[in-house]
Amino acid sequence: MSALNQNVTNCSFKIDQELNIISADNDFYRYINETKVNSLYPYIDDEDVITIKNALNSNASYCAINFNVRERKFFCILQFEKSESYYNVNLLESTHLLNDYNKQLKKNNLYYELIHALNLNYFIFDIKTKMYTVVNTNSKGNSLKFDIKQMIEYINEKFNIDINDIKLDYFKNNNEYNDFLSTAHKGTYPIRTKDNTRIEFGVIPIINDNYERTETIVIVQFPDQESKIQISHNNDIDGQTNLLNKNAIIEYAINKIEVSKRTTTLIIIDIDDFKTINDTYGHQFGDDVIISFANVLKKEVGHRGKVGRFGGDEFLIVIDDTDDEIVIRDIARNIRLGVQWSYVTSHPDFIITCSMGIASYPKDEQNFESLFEAADSCLYRAKSKGKDCYVIYLAHKHQGLRFEKTNLNLDKYTTMYQDIFVEYNIMNSIEKDSLVDVMKLLFDVYKFNRITIYDKKMNVIYLNGDDMENARKEVLKSDDYFKYHNASGILVNDNINKYEVVNKERFRMYYQYKLASTLEIIINNSESNLGFICFDYFKPSRAWEDKTVKFLILVCQLLAKKY
Repeated sequence: MSALNQNVTNCSFKIDQELNIISADNDFYRYINETKVNSLYPYIDDEDVITIKNALNSNASYCAINFNVRERKFFCILQFEKSESYYNVNLLESTHLLNDYNKQLKKNNLYYELIHALNLNYFIFDIKTKMYTVVNTNSKGNSLKFDIKQMIEYINEKFNIDINDIKLDYFKNNNEYNDFLSTAHKGTYPIRTKDNTRIEFGVIPIINDNYERTETIVIVQFPDQESKIQISHNNDIDGQTNLLNKNAIIEYAINKIEVSKRTTTLIIIDIDDFKTINDTYGHQFGDDVIISFANVLKKEVGHRGKVGRFGGDEFLIVIDDTDDEIVIRDIARNIRLGVQWSYVTSHPDFIITCSMGIASYPKDEQNFESLFEAADSCLYRAKSKGKDCYVIYLAHKHQGLRFEKTNLNLDKYTTMYQDIFVEYNIMNSIEKDSLVDVMKLLFDVYKFNRITIYDKKMNVIYLNGDDMENARKEVLKSDDYFKYHNASGILVNDNINKYEVVNKERFRMYYQYKLASTLEIIINNSESNLGFICFDYFKPSRAWEDKTVKFLILVCQLLAKKY
C-alpha cells in the first residue's frame, strides 16, 4: 500500500516561524513518503507559504492549504498550537476529515430527520430487544416503552383506532409488525382501516458504524393530524423544491452527453446575493425565495429539458436536443424576466435577480465535465459583469476564464472545508470535553453575547457572556412563556419588535437586557438534566442562517444525551 492511500488521521509535526520542521511523527513521514525533511517549502506553493505565515502571525488556530505530495495536490487543514518558540501542527487531509465528519453526522441523522417531521407522533423500534419507545413532539420529549402487545393497546386507546381492523397489506398478524419494521426500506407507507380511514407512517432505518441496522424510526400521521410526513421515496428529488437533486441532474446530463451522445445545452444558474437576502430578511424568507425561483425554472424549461438543484441557491438546467442560440437565448431571457417578477413583497427595493452561464455539447466541449467547466466559467463572467445577466460560451472569448474560475472554486472549497472543520471540532468536543469547554468553543465560533442553560425546573446551571445576568429569570415564571415556541420547543427570533404588541412583558425583557436575536431550544429528552438552552446576540439584530439553527439544534440534542 502506498503512503498516499493510508488513513492518516493524526499526522503532526513541529515548525518554527520560518516553516522549518523541528520534528515530526512517523505518520507525517509516511504521508510524505520520506524518512527525513527539514522544511515545509518543498510541499507547499508560494501562496500557501503566505497563508501559513499570516495564520501564525495572527495567532489563528487553523488554516487551509494545498499539500503537494508526489506531484499531486491534497487539500488539507493545518491546526496550530503555539508552544514557546515553535508551533505544534496537526494535519488533517480533507478526505479523512470529510469521512469522520460524515460519520459523526450519520450517528445523529435521526435529529435531522425529525426536524422535518415536527408535530407528529413517532416511535423507535429496537430490532434487538423488540421494544417500542413512543414519543410525541408536543409532549416535551416524554417517552413510553412498550412491547408489541402494549403498543397495540396504546394505539387503540390514544387514537381510538382498532389496529386489528386495519387492512393488513404489509403483514398478516401482529407478530409480523416486528418483522416488517426490522426490514422495511425508508419511505412512506399508507394503510387503511375497515371504514376506509387512511393512516400513514414513515420509516427511517438507523444504521450503526458497522453497517448493521439497529433501530427503525416510525413517524405516524393519524387522521386527526394535518401535518404531512416529510420522507420521500424518491432519492432523486430535492425535498424543498421538488426539482431533481444534484446527483440526479448530473446523472441525467451525463447520460445525454456521454451515453446517448445527444446535442445538449447546460445552463448553470444561481440567485444573485442570496446570502445577503438571507441575512437581511431571515431564513424563512430565503426559503420562500428558493421555492419561487425553482417554480420559475420549471415553468420556463417545461418539456424542453430537466431542472435540478445543485445545492443552496445554485441550479443546473439541461436543455435536450438543441444548441440553437436563438432557442437558448429565449429560454435564458424568459428565466431572467420571470425571476424578477416571481416574488412580490412589501419591501419596495427588493427584487430577485440571477446570473447564468451557458455551454453546449458537442459544439463547445466533448464530455460532461469539460462542458460543465465551460458553463461555470461563463457564470463567473456573468457575475463579474455585474450580475443579472447570462453569458453563452465562446471558446475564443472565454477560454481564459478557466484559470480565474479555478482560483474562485478553491476559495469556495476552502470555506466549505473550514465550516466542516469547525462543526467537526464542536461535535468532537461534545464527545470528549466538559460542558464548560463546549460552551467556550461555541462562543469562539459563533461570537454569541450570552449562552444560558437551565435545568428542568428552569434553574440556571450555566451562564456566560458579556454580562452575567439571568435575563429570563422573571418571565420564565409566566405560564405562557413557551407559547411562541414551535411544537418541538424551538424559537428562532430575528426581531424583538414583534413582541411590543403581542407580549409587552417579553418585549421589555428583551429590550432591558439588549437582546436582539435569540435562539431558544427546549430539551425534549426526559432522561437529561438539561431543560432549556438560550443563545443570545445583543444589538444590532441579525438573521439566523438556517444551517446554523439546524446545527445548534443538533448540538443541543447531543448535549442532552450526555448531561
